Amino acid sequence: MKHMKKFAFLMILAVGLSSCSLFDVDVDSEISEVLDIYVPEAMAKSTDAWHPLVEAKEINARENDDVEEYADRIDEIVVNEIVATVLGVSDEDVVLSENTVFYILSETDSVAWSKGEAWPIYEDATFTFDNLGNKYDQAAAIIFHAATTEGESMFTIGVVGESSKPGINVQIEIKILDSFTVSIL
Repeated sequence: MKHMKKFAFLMILAVGLSSCSLFDVDVDSEISEVLDIYVPEAMAKSTDAWHPLVEAKEINARENDDVEEYADRIDEIVVNEIVATVLGVSDEDVVLSENTVFYILSETDSVAWSKGEAWPIYEDATFTFDNLGNKYDQAAAIIFHAATTEGESMFTIGVVGESSKPGINVQIEIKILDSFTVSIL
């Protein structure tokens, strides 16, 4: 009976210790990049109400300090929130059209967001990307692949759309707030 109790205790201990969650740590992290958008002057006198804008930046996921430290032990990445914040605009009364799309892109996947309505652009204006369907999961998969796959650490964030004014500069910071699970064994 004494040996059975010891055996049962050792089995419970072994099962508990083999549980991954005992040796996992959650790390909160942030990946951000500033899109420096320039909407060129119209080439000729234009009656168009909207003017095209395009900007993209590549991000090396492994340049993030947290990812760099734990890259070979990341088990999972969860995107908690993605926010676009206007840092500056060179003119007043600028509006981005409802057709403006922000995206995250890799060689293997992509995910995109549209505000769905015109967005007045002024300093500190924000747009929180929705998590409809599995959009945050798609973004997390892109970041996870970039963070954990040697030689494929790049992904792109960008915007394609239209501005109400030509000849302007807009700086928009895209912030991806995420957390990842790291195996410490």
